[in-house]
Amino acid sequence: MQVVDSIVSLRSTRQSYTSSVAFVPTMGALHEGHLSLIRLAKKHARHVIVSIFVNPTQFGPTEDFDTYPRTREQDLALLAEVGVDLVLLPTLREIYPHGPEAATKVYVPVLGRRYCGQSRPLFFEGVCSVVLRLFHIVNPTHALFGEKDFQQLTLIRQLVEDLYLPIQIVGGPILREPDGLAMSSRNRYLTPQERVLATAIYATLSQLKSTATPQIKQQVQDSIAVLEQVGIVTDYLTLVHEKTLEETEIPANDTRLLFAGYVGKTRLIDNISLGEDPTFA
Repeated sequence: MQVVDSIVSLRSTRQSYTSSVAFVPTMGALHEGHLSLIRLAKKHARHVIVSIFVNPTQFGPTEDFDTYPRTREQDLALLAEVGVDLVLLPTLREIYPHGPEAATKVYVPVLGRRYCGQSRPLFFEGVCSVVLRLFHIVNPTHALFGEKDFQQLTLIRQLVEDLYLPIQIVGGPILREPDGLAMSSRNRYLTPQERVLATAIYATLSQLKSTATPQIKQQVQDSIAVLEQVGIVTDYLTLVHEKTLEETEIPANDTRLLFAGYVGKTRLIDNISLGEDPTFA
């Protein structure tokens, strides 16, 4: 496994790859969910490139950029074990040569303003801008993103379509702990008590899926009240069409429940399709 910190070094190696290249962008603090994306990437392409970059432009001024977990040596050991070809560990100057504040920005104006985009107005602009940079740096044939960040996955697909990028976007299924909690780097923030409380998120989504009726709007409101009672502050819980993320009140196989909320100070997201079974580690 080769590890580089510059665009010049990455491109030099990338030129030697004459067949398909799958790319998995990450912010590090890797867990089994990330590794599952890499294993999936290896099924789609001959070579796999992973980036680790904690992108400042997707964090708001009161969010956790400074405290976001950084576990470089552990991450590199995991990537070597799973068989990655190339790891990009770029500096801030490599990605933003004129500084993050002066950088060109890209956003998806409708999808990017809903749900997480409403609560975190800088988030998706930062995500789309850095992902587009990384795409141009890596020049992959495939790129993989987890379905846990389902709104992000949908935005990236539109970004690629709108800008005519020759990249196949592949979504990887959510991986869960044995108690159902979706794997996330931010789970490290949870206290033991909060960790137990957080299991109510997936339990609530599963219950809604199994009991969904044409009156699901009221069921959702009742579920929010239940979550509030156990100490989980809901940002949103809503049923959407999977392709457009338009809200709907009609449960169907092509709809998905999206959730975001706070357990203590930790913001967690999750979702469940009304037409699929969950995937556990």
